[in-house]
Amino acid sequence: YALGKTLWRDWRPAAIAGLLVSFVTRMPAYYLSWGRYTLLTGMILLPLAMSLAITMLKKPRPWRYTLSLAVLTSGLLLSHYFAASLLAIFLILLTIAHLPPRMKNWAKAAAALLPIFLGAVLGLLLALPWLLRVLQFYPGQPKVSAALPESLDALINGDIGYIWQLLGPTSNHWLLLVAGIGVILGLIHKKNLGFVLWSLLIAMMSVPWGIRFNPFRPDHFVIISFLPLVLWAGYLVWQVSLLLRKWSGKRWLELAMISLFLMGWIAWSFPLSTNIVNPVTVMVTEDDIAALNWIRENTPEDARFYINTTHWQNGVYRGVDGGGWILPYTGRWALVPTVFYGFSPDKEGNLLLRDWGETASEIETCSDEFWRIVEEADLDYVYIWEGKGSLQTKGLRICESFDIAYLNDKVLIYKITH
Repeated sequence: YALGKTLWRDWRPAAIAGLLVSFVTRMPAYYLSWGRYTLLTGMILLPLAMSLAITMLKKPRPWRYTLSLAVLTSGLLLSHYFAASLLAIFLILLTIAHLPPRMKNWAKAAAALLPIFLGAVLGLLLALPWLLRVLQFYPGQPKVSAALPESLDALINGDIGYIWQLLGPTSNHWLLLVAGIGVILGLIHKKNLGFVLWSLLIAMMSVPWGIRFNPFRPDHFVIISFLPLVLWAGYLVWQVSLLLRKWSGKRWLELAMISLFLMGWIAWSFPLSTNIVNPVTVMVTEDDIAALNWIRENTPEDARFYINTTHWQNGVYRGVDGGGWILPYTGRWALVPTVFYGFSPDKEGNLLLRDWGETASEIETCSDEFWRIVEEADLDYVYIWEGKGSLQTKGLRICESFDIAYLNDKVLIYKITH
């Protein structure tokens, strides 16, 4: 709402955008299903920082605005680096849009930008102690690369399908058209050119082929595209309502059109998004909690557990069910701990955990690879959630050296007697 009101200098398109993001778009509500709480925080701070930068550029402001921008910038850097990068990109594009038309008086134009960049730099300095520490353990390497589809079939059934799914549901797909027309209208009016360029860049980087700025992927840009999407959709609806009012001379028609648009689109979208929880991200259920409580109360403190695993990112493997929470919840050792082990400076230990995690993600029975892991990791128990992971009870029925230690509706814990 704050960014919309700053961009359009009117509460109506801002209110439309606010209602669309609340009741129509799945993002950012879907972040909760992923556990992207830090990105959610960043996407709350980002439009506030963008709004403040635009406000500071329009006319000179007191120094408290610069300090406020510094606080917001440092907050972004501490909450989520992608959101902070989006702010940096916006400030660069804002500069590009601001300077060229004012080259005849470039000194004055540059002076208008100075408080903004001072605020951004001060925010960076405030967060720098933490950033330097994080960089010591960051396993990735930022780089620019190009991605092309291997085949048309891979493009349609692969990345583009996933991108389209993230942009859903159907009501959201049609909202893309509304927002796209709004962007074109913004280009024609030549207002808020910095935000226009930023929105177009977000759209371009959401395409699963072309230039990539690693470690950020196209789906990262897609899941934040709700921000320009609702703002440009709100802008178009507002502009059309103004034309309707001008043509008819009746103010109530303007409000009626906005109200009908919102009520209709919300009525269409709401049933499509009443249940947006991704079941893959639900790793702990009531059955898991019961099993974890049993582990805490009935197993030795040095007990060690085999769990099902899957790849997370950057070669890091995680648990697929409550087994992934055995270590933090019960204090017992599990085959792979929570994903933060990937930031450990112990490279040899990380390689060993990666080997175990990768191997376990493919094990379906008590194979030689299974027993290798059992011996190398000195395991005592096997944790299985029926229906999750590669190793299931049917794969262990043919095996010896297992006794059922615990059983509920979904979770089985086997004692390894070998």
